[in-house]
Amino acid sequence: MKLSVKLPLMMGGLLVLMHAVMSTVTVLEMRQVTLRGASHRLQAVSGQIAGMLQTQVRLLTTRADSIAGNDALRRHLRAGDAASRAAALEAMTVTGANASQFVATQLHNDSGRLLLETGRWAGRLDGVPEARPGPGPLVQRGDSIVVPVRAAIEDGGRRAGALTMWLVLGGSAQGRESMSRLIGTGASVLVGSPESGVWTDLEKPAEAPPANVFRDSGTTSYERRGEPQLAAASAVSGAPWMVVVEFPRATVMAPVWDMLQRRLLIAVALLGIGLLATWRVSAHLNSQIERLTAEERQRSEQLGDTLRQLQETQEALMRRERLAILGQLSSSVGHELRNPLGVMTNAVYYLDAVAGNSAPKVREYLGILRQQIALSERIISDLLDFARVKPAQREEVPPAELVDAQVQRLGASPGVKVQKEYAGDLPRVCVDPVQVGQIVFNLLTNAVQALGERGGVLLVRLAREGEQHVRLDVSDNGPGISPEVMTRLFEPLFTTKARGIGLGLAVSRSLAQNNGAELTVSSTPGEGATFTLLLPLAAAVGAVAA
Repeated sequence: MKLSVKLPLMMGGLLVLMHAVMSTVTVLEMRQVTLRGASHRLQAVSGQIAGMLQTQVRLLTTRADSIAGNDALRRHLRAGDAASRAAALEAMTVTGANASQFVATQLHNDSGRLLLETGRWAGRLDGVPEARPGPGPLVQRGDSIVVPVRAAIEDGGRRAGALTMWLVLGGSAQGRESMSRLIGTGASVLVGSPESGVWTDLEKPAEAPPANVFRDSGTTSYERRGEPQLAAASAVSGAPWMVVVEFPRATVMAPVWDMLQRRLLIAVALLGIGLLATWRVSAHLNSQIERLTAEERQRSEQLGDTLRQLQETQEALMRRERLAILGQLSSSVGHELRNPLGVMTNAVYYLDAVAGNSAPKVREYLGILRQQIALSERIISDLLDFARVKPAQREEVPPAELVDAQVQRLGASPGVKVQKEYAGDLPRVCVDPVQVGQIVFNLLTNAVQALGERGGVLLVRLAREGEQHVRLDVSDNGPGISPEVMTRLFEPLFTTKARGIGLGLAVSRSLAQNNGAELTVSSTPGEGATFTLLLPLAAAVGAVAA
């Protein structure tokens, strides 16, 4: 066989082998990265949806407790006559926001016997739900999913009966569309009670997922209707419910197969070029082999760079899409939740005013309610601040007064000693006092939380930094921040705390940039952490404007 034929065949075989190995390695790595990213996303989304349902559980429990506390129900449980019946039925009628979702309200005595029932589904919901207060397992009635919410009725310090409110579980079309945008095309959200075996996709009854999804931590794989699925589950605190988010495995792996097809096309093109070049220059064997080797190495590097750029672009697009959808959802949910929180705040204030010298337990629970309402309002404020940062209304402010106001707002914390070190004759800074005050308060709060129950020292330091800034350091001698956490500290929705949604530092950095300031952090594990905020001087801002 002639050299002009043998050499192209040998080179062609080598090129095919090389591209096959590179493509295999690339696909395996891409597959692992894609599955890991999908797993993290599923776990985060299921946790977010479970948190939203937990908020609804608290609202439903509060609503049931409020109706159960009506004196008309206690009078009917004692008397049971016609006169008390009418007043009790009126008290049991649900009014106000979302009243159409409540289909029946039942009154049982202490032995479980049904005494009164009202609502458009009266008579259709037989049996008594389990005795524990709060929401119970999901129940299927025809094509509808209903949930019992139970509240105990006490009379004279003893249990006299129970109130059960039944509501239809289902989301609006707009809510399901927003949730679909949040979790991605093709994904499914299932909410159900493992103990009752009743599940819904928030629109209609749904088939229960396999039991191993509740036992396994992280992401689980299984088949539904012959199609492999990736799923993650989260429990809803305060209710016997679980949230399961499913995503078709084929959809997750689609980018990997698309990338493989593109690589095959490139490989075919390169193979043709290599064969042609080898055939044309076979007379100059030695020089051509060296040149082809160098070209092949360069192409391999270019392909690797292209793959890395594609991965980075895909991750950036996914992150921007998620943050944009989160911003839209945060604004909508935040405004919708502030109204009921305001009603709850007024109710707690009224109950506190009329309680007088009631039992200490009552006042203790009122205090718990106030704390939880304040926590919810803080989360909503973070959501709204993240969704839209208002333009800064800058003015000249003494930095010491700005910081002192937030230290006073923080108040005393058990075991935490606050120390202040302010340089003398600090110039004024030009910032929005409300927005920068929120940044300082967030940094102080994070430092107190980092110190935890063991306490420690919180140091606040103000000093001149160059000719254009005042430097604010907020330091603690807590456990510090690990390098792994440090790289994601300002990332939205990232948090290492048991409570919170991970937006405080992300919002703080956005507010800092909005005011021409700079927020950074440094830490040594085991020795504490220091957050540094550089505030622009009023004179420096005026010089730039001029």
